Amino acid sequence: MIYVNISWAQAKSIKTANASLQLYYTQIGFGPNEYTVILGNNSQCFVDVVAAADVTDFETNYKAAAISVVTPNDALSILDTGVPPTPVKTNVLKTGTLTTTTTTADQVILTYTVTTGKTFYMTYISIIARGTIFANNTFLGSSSLESPAGTKLLTIDLTVPNPSDFLLTTSTPIAIPSGTVVRMVCTPAAVTSTVWRANFGGYES
Repeated sequence: MIYVNISWAQAKSIKTANASLQLYYTQIGFGPNEYTVILGNNSQCFVDVVAAADVTDFETNYKAAAISVVTPNDALSILDTGVPPTPVKTNVLKTGTLTTTTTTADQVILTYTVTTGKTFYMTYISIIARGTIFANNTFLGSSSLESPAGTKLLTIDLTVPNPSDFLLTTSTPIAIPSGTVVRMVCTPAAVTSTVWRANFGGYES
């Protein structure tokens, strides 16, 4: 294989002449609106798409059908072998605590924004609630998993005398896209002081 750097205009010309040619792209090492585009036919070609007009053209007309890769080497691996590389996984483990004496709805215990360009694969969530002063048969309130913010995916009720807790693990991770805000929130049932602790985690790739 021959590796060459070309212009965006040349890349589009090659793509036009070879409609089935797959484009790959990465933003590693560049600003949020700059790309390295990789394509291959008889050679493997790279183009740094940084000019504003070219970026707009790529995002409007080509990005949706292109395949995002972590690094240019991942695209080369696909072009050379036809086998996608194993995705790099970064563990994401989050925890948060809230002490409250109000019944305001959807008080935030824990929030996290999925890294730009990544997908968050959630594998577990947990929530525990307890009274600052324990009492028998007390309903503390409800807690919800939200993604995106404001959209509840799961809601549970929590009670004392014992600390009330909930744990969910998934055999198939819940995929949450880039830039999404994920929250754990609670809605206490009374103004009695309560402590809420939330956790969720998984990995980004």
